[in-house]
Amino acid sequence: MRNVLIFILSILLCSCSYGTVGQLQSLKWYRNYQLEKDDLMDPASIPQLIDATGDFNRRIQIYAFHALGDLRPHSITAIPRAMEMIRSTDNAPAVRIAAVDFFYHLGPFVKGEVDELGEFLILEADLSVKERLVHALGSIGSPNALPFLKRVKELEVDRLNWAADLAIKRIQSFDIVDFCEEKTIEAIKEAPTFSYTDTKELDDAVTNSKEPANPALD
Repeated sequence: MRNVLIFILSILLCSCSYGTVGQLQSLKWYRNYQLEKDDLMDPASIPQLIDATGDFNRRIQIYAFHALGDLRPHSITAIPRAMEMIRSTDNAPAVRIAAVDFFYHLGPFVKGEVDELGEFLILEADLSVKERLVHALGSIGSPNALPFLKRVKELEVDRLNWAADLAIKRIQSFDIVDFCEEKTIEAIKEAPTFSYTDTKELDDAVTNSKEPANPALD
């Protein structure tokens, strides 16, 4: 009897994330976090969006990571949460992929996490998560990712080889310092108490940074 109850509970929890129940609960999900739709484009909403990545509804977790990606570079404060979500294999692959895609959207604004993301790439068992990690490292553009990408090519998996070749070419095609000024990135990352209600200084810094056209980040 106990096993039957556990089975039924598992089905209900799964339906809350993926089924009709989960879909209905995720409608206007941002209101659960005292936000309106327009707030999703406002950096002031970043703390609530970070909270939403821990929601019990996996759809909402995914939506929150997508919203954080759209708020780059202000949303770099969500990096620790995204790393936590990728690190734990207890999280659903779809949620972990959303966390990886957050790094893809941040691109060169990611600095110190490249080696750890590379380690995730090597150890990751899920092929879909592994492939997205390859794309994320290519988007970040750090030469530190090259050894990890070359090790992935040794696996001789077609979809990974293609993604790794693309990532390597991207990294080799531009100078990361010219892509976004180092001092701008460090100034942002070293300001954990930055007020998201007053973003003029950060907006000015981003506007003045050297960022070439990069359709893959749009």
